[in-house]
Amino acid sequence: MKKCLVALLLTLAAAACFGQQNPGDWNPVEYTDWNHNQSATPYHLSMNINGAHFTAGTGAPSASCSVGDVYLRKDGGAGTTVYGCTATNTWSAFQAVSGNADTVTNGVYTTTLPTLADALLSETASVDLNSATAATLYTCPSGKTCIVTKVAIRNASTSLTTASVSVGWNSTSFNNVVADATHTELTGSTLYTVLAAKTGATAGTSTGVLKLKANTLQGGAATATVDVFGFIF
Repeated sequence: MKKCLVALLLTLAAAACFGQQNPGDWNPVEYTDWNHNQSATPYHLSMNINGAHFTAGTGAPSASCSVGDVYLRKDGGAGTTVYGCTATNTWSAFQAVSGNADTVTNGVYTTTLPTLADALLSETASVDLNSATAATLYTCPSGKTCIVTKVAIRNASTSLTTASVSVGWNSTSFNNVVADATHTELTGSTLYTVLAAKTGATAGTSTGVLKLKANTLQGGAATATVDVFGFIF
């Protein structure tokens, strides 16, 4: 069990590396190997990745924390082993999710796993930017709250000279996460743009549906791939 916790933390560290952090953003990971001897002195494990602290210990977390911190409880059982800091000085236990939490259906990637930090929540290919029908990007898992931090638009099929889009959970308008705007910077399929959630963006609630709406149509055939990033708790 304890070696699995070490492996999990090291996996989390490797995942964070995908953001191409500078080497100076990392602190060394230190631990004492058990050497297959369960009576050996327990390991000590802690690390700091871009300001988020990853620690392990016994008992429920009691120390103060900042959003994004992770705590592994070495003596915890199912549903009480991994804790994430979801608000200042507030720890929440992440519950297990049954079934395959990561799926790809018709080119659409989604995850329903509670995430410990900013992660890819969905990838939707061929979103029609010349249709007045809002395109579904992501459905917040039942019983969870979803925070969308940014949306990336890429792989445009044509130069987006006209289309303006917004993203949101709110029916009809779909603009309470990313406000309506044009993106004429996307002149070809090799370019992308990242849209940060607006100040005062709305959180997604259980089974809420996040959609992209083309408020001004392109006026001709136009599609793009849209990636949604954020976290779930």
